[in-house]
Amino acid sequence: MSYIEKYDTPDPIREVHAMNAMVIWEAVLERSRDDHNRNDDDSFYQWFTMGEGVWEGRQYALTLAFPFEVAYDTISDDYSEAFDWEFIPSMLHLMFANHSSPFDKVDQDALNHYAQVILQESKS
Repeated sequence: MSYIEKYDTPDPIREVHAMNAMVIWEAVLERSRDDHNRNDDDSFYQWFTMGEGVWEGRQYALTLAFPFEVAYDTISDDYSEAFDWEFIPSMLHLMFANHSSPFDKVDQDALNHYAQVILQESKS
């Protein structure tokens, strides 16, 4: 089963999903660079790609785009931070902190819960 099949990714994939996948991938690279610069063990990048490599990481970013959009929509009326610069990195951080593998399907309810956590943290 491909990673695409793990989520209800729209077919065909719209441009907005592809753009948001690029945002997710950029956030992965940014976090990975920061970890590397702090002499961390690059565990975030290894976690995200599961040691498989760039292709799998990009493909996984594409599978997350639509579920992340759905989660964002649940809080967008009350959340004033940017989707790309604030929400996406926060979602990835919560997934990294709570799941041993990003390829374990995280259901939409869990992603929506993470969105609520992000909303609450933004208000404090």
